[in-house]
Amino acid sequence: MRCLEIFGLINKDTQMLDLYSSHFKIRQLDLLPLGEGRMKDDKNRILKGDAYKLEISVIDIMKPILAFLAITLMLTLTACGFHLRGQITALPFDSIHVTAPPGHSIRIDVERAIRVSTNAKVVKKPEKAQAILQILSAVNEKKILSLSIGGRVREFQLGYRISARLIDSQGAEIAPVEEINVTRVLPFLDEQVLAKAAEEEMLYKDMQSDAVQQIIRRIAAIKPHPSF
Repeated sequence: MRCLEIFGLINKDTQMLDLYSSHFKIRQLDLLPLGEGRMKDDKNRILKGDAYKLEISVIDIMKPILAFLAITLMLTLTACGFHLRGQITALPFDSIHVTAPPGHSIRIDVERAIRVSTNAKVVKKPEKAQAILQILSAVNEKKILSLSIGGRVREFQLGYRISARLIDSQGAEIAPVEEINVTRVLPFLDEQVLAKAAEEEMLYKDMQSDAVQQIIRRIAAIKPHPSF
């Protein structure tokens, strides 16, 4: 019964939307300036000559929405630890402790990825770990990539940059400081400011997820250390 009520409300809302849409189209035609060749009939008004024409592209409206939903789904699967069965990355040690600057969520993402996709165990105490991953910095970056003829921003380049190193429980360096840079391009339109702001946030999360996977691949490539 509840579903039927909701369906009824949706139908009513749809009818109201159609009425608003029809009214908007009529008002738009009323605003068109008179010119030569204007013809009227019972159903349509056709304006030829000097006139303003409003064109709304459904595809243009849906593009940022679909991109937002696709990125959201991808990040949700990543956050839940989604991976293909049997794809376990072998790390050269059995246990690891992860540190990161306060306020950064990348430590949580790295720990989750290690638990889900590797053979190593994440431990809370550094003295009990064979290896310690120190994430020294994680920075979001943004710069203008291209401008229109009128000087308006057409594209931004987003960047996510982190630096990290690997040490043992005694502080001896296993792998030196390495920097990982991930970039994405964000097309920009003034008419879609809110949608683009949400897309930008999702792209930063996507870049962080990409950086996490790169960290794990680089750790997996390290040769066994005597402390292991």
